[in-house]
Amino acid sequence: MVVADSQPNRRPRLGAVAVLVIPALLLNACLSTSYEVPRDEVERLVQLPAEQRGKAIRAVQRFSISRDLTPAPAWGQPADVAGGGPAVVAAPVTGASPYYTGWYPNYYGWGHPYYGPQLWIGGGSSSVETVGPAGSGAPRTGAARSPVGSSVGSALGKADRDSARAAAAILIASAIVIGAALAVSEGARYDGTVAVHPHHPVHLLGDGGDRIVALDELQLGDLRDDASVILEGTEGAGMWLRGRAPLNRPGFTYSMGGGYSGLQLRQGALVSGGSAELGLGVFMSDWLGLLWRTQFIDGIQSGGDYVGIRTGAEVQAIPVALGRLHLGGYGSLGYEFAKAGGGALPFTNDDRLSFGGGAVIEFEWTTRLAVYFRYGLQTALVGSDTGTWMTGGSLGLTVY
Repeated sequence: MVVADSQPNRRPRLGAVAVLVIPALLLNACLSTSYEVPRDEVERLVQLPAEQRGKAIRAVQRFSISRDLTPAPAWGQPADVAGGGPAVVAAPVTGASPYYTGWYPNYYGWGHPYYGPQLWIGGGSSSVETVGPAGSGAPRTGAARSPVGSSVGSALGKADRDSARAAAAILIASAIVIGAALAVSEGARYDGTVAVHPHHPVHLLGDGGDRIVALDELQLGDLRDDASVILEGTEGAGMWLRGRAPLNRPGFTYSMGGGYSGLQLRQGALVSGGSAELGLGVFMSDWLGLLWRTQFIDGIQSGGDYVGIRTGAEVQAIPVALGRLHLGGYGSLGYEFAKAGGGALPFTNDDRLSFGGGAVIEFEWTTRLAVYFRYGLQTALVGSDTGTWMTGGSLGLTVY
C-alpha cells in the first residue's frame, strides 16, 4: 500500500469556507416584533376564561417584510381587568407630565409576564421615564478507467479535476446561500410561548383588511378562513417571550457543513482533505429521518491534487435527548467519484460504490435549528475488494 505524505494545502479548503460563511450569512436576519398565532392555538384560547387567555400563547415570529399591520388605537385597560377602579388609558410617561399616576406599556422582550396594573407616581423630569418602542430586530435571547501514465493523460486529468472543482464550488456557494436563507426563515425566528395582557389587541389580517379585536373579547365567530391571527409585541401592555418550544424535527430538513474526510486513490494511496457537505430530506418522526447527502472533498498532497464527490442515501436516527443535547447515528449507501494526479499521487479517475456510518451529536439551538457534529468511517469498493476504512468529521447546521 502506498500512503501519500501530507503537505500544506495552499488552496482554500471548501470545508473551511462553508464553516466561516454560514455564521456570517445568518447575521443578516430581518425579523419583526409581531407574531402569528396558529389557528388551532386560537381555537384553544377562546375556550379559556377571558382573564386567562394571555398567560401562555404558542406563536411564531413574523418577518419585517411581512404585510404591515394597522396600528392599534390607544390601548385602555378595562376596570374589571384592573381589579376595580376607573379604566386607565395606556400612555408613555414623559417630562410633559410632571405628575402622572397610572399604567404604561412595558418594553417588548424577555421577562416576567404582566397581568396587573403597573403603577408609576412621580414628580418633575428627574424621576420620569420615557417608554419607547422596541427595535425591529430579533428578540434578545439569555448538505473505472485504467491509469494513464503519459503526460498528456495527466494534463487532461488535471483539466477534468479543475472542472469538477469549479462545478462543486458553484453548487456549494448556491447551497450555502439557500441554506442560510432557510436558517433565517425557519431556524432563527422565535417559535414558542409568549405572554400578553388579557386585553391585548389581536389583529385579524385577511383579504378584506386588518380588523382589531381585544384578546379577552375574541370569539370563534370573529375568525375568517383567510384571516391570520397576529399579536404585535409593542402594542398593549407589551409582550413577554416565555421560552422557545423544543426542537421539532418532523418534516422537511436541510443541512450544510464542513470538515475533513479521507479518500482512497489508485494503488492503495490514501489522502485526507477538507470537505463540504449538503443534505436534503425528511424526518418521519422526532428521531428518524431519511436524507440524500452529497459530500465534496478537495486538497493538495505530495505535489499533486485530488477531488472527490460522494452522494447517496442516508438514514439518521437521533433517539437520545439530554436536555438540548441530542445523540444518535447514521448509515449511508451511495456512489463515490475520485479524481487525482500530479506529483507523487497516482493518476485516478474512478467511480465506485461507497458506504459508511458513524455518530451524530446535535445541539438544539432553536425550535427548528440545530448545530451538528458528525464523526464516522467511510469506505468504497475499489475493484472487487472493500477499500480501507477512513475517518471523517464535520461541523454544520441543520434546519428542520
